[in-house]
Amino acid sequence: MPKISIKLPPLDAEDTVEVTVVVNGKSRKYDYRMELFAWEEHAEPHEQRVMCLKRIVENYDQDWSLVEIGEPSEREVSILFERRA
Repeated sequence: MPKISIKLPPLDAEDTVEVTVVVNGKSRKYDYRMELFAWEEHAEPHEQRVMCLKRIVENYDQDWSLVEIGEPSEREVSILFERRA
């Protein structure tokens, strides 16, 4: 799938980004949500981070699907979700 990049201002956790794309005169709307998850708030003691990520994604609102996991830092990781059609 081709990709486009859109620079966004800082967002709050509850913000949703709506993108409308027009291809050959047909428009389609996409809804995205980027969330930051702090390791200290979501990881169980002695849990590997990959298992923490798996649990976060599996337990996330089922109306949203995983698009991308950002590069993790020592404190947090960003995860991008797209609203299911």
